[in-house]
Amino acid sequence: MAAVLTASILGLAVSTTAQNRPQTRSVYDRYTEPIAIFTTGLGTFTKSISSTNKEAQAYVDQGFQMMYSFAKPEAVRSFREAWKRDPACAICYWGEAWAWGSYLNAPMRDEEAPHAFAAAQKALALKNKATPKERALIDAMAVRYVEKFDAAKRVEQDRAYRDAMAKVAAQYPDDLEILEGEIQRMAGDLPSAIASFRRAADVQEGLQYDEPEPLPFAAHHWLGAALLESGRFEEAEKVYRADLEEHPRNGWSLFGLQQALAGRKIPIEEVAEEFAASWARADTWIRASRF
Repeated sequence: MAAVLTASILGLAVSTTAQNRPQTRSVYDRYTEPIAIFTTGLGTFTKSISSTNKEAQAYVDQGFQMMYSFAKPEAVRSFREAWKRDPACAICYWGEAWAWGSYLNAPMRDEEAPHAFAAAQKALALKNKATPKERALIDAMAVRYVEKFDAAKRVEQDRAYRDAMAKVAAQYPDDLEILEGEIQRMAGDLPSAIASFRRAADVQEGLQYDEPEPLPFAAHHWLGAALLESGRFEEAEKVYRADLEEHPRNGWSLFGLQQALAGRKIPIEEVAEEFAASWARADTWIRASRF
């Protein structure tokens, strides 16, 4: 009797544990759940769109801010809330397509690709309701995604998107949001990437002082890394030293400076010691000067 009772209790415990175990949610479920508008903490950034719906505008602004903060799921969710408020808003679907794709921290995954393609196609279908600049961005985004995604061929779409965005940037040179340096770098176009990162660094240097700073990482980190990748070590050294004047003892620029000096055959012992001291309490190791 005791054995039967023990077995019953164990069986109940196993059943309860199984019921309480968190269910694995799909990427689509996580990326498409509703999200509220954050009224504090995101600053005053705005990216004017053609929609006259105020909530759609607010969600587009939030989507941009989330992408700039590398919060990809929240960006997708924000852009989706935007087109829910204005189903005819082509640029809202463009934003969703942008957010589903590759970003600074990771390439687009197989399970994300169909949703990126669908959003881009929806934007295309509605583009006659958009402004000329929005239509240009939508057309460029359309070449970034294909219906049958093949990760091995993703670089081909990246290059096509790079070329399309280059045309948009040439058409609208005063639009500072069109900075696609990392996409250009990933596509192998280092000269264009360096030019984009340099523009980004110029914009950052022109920002007013704030605490915390408006950008979580310095654009100089990406500019310096691209210069290193191009073998332009002397230029990279100047970039890192300039950043260290503004942000003394920051490990990212110290790491990049080591690489620049090594490329120039200059002793790095002193800088290596500074880097080791700055990174002594970090819980991860870095392999490049950019995040």
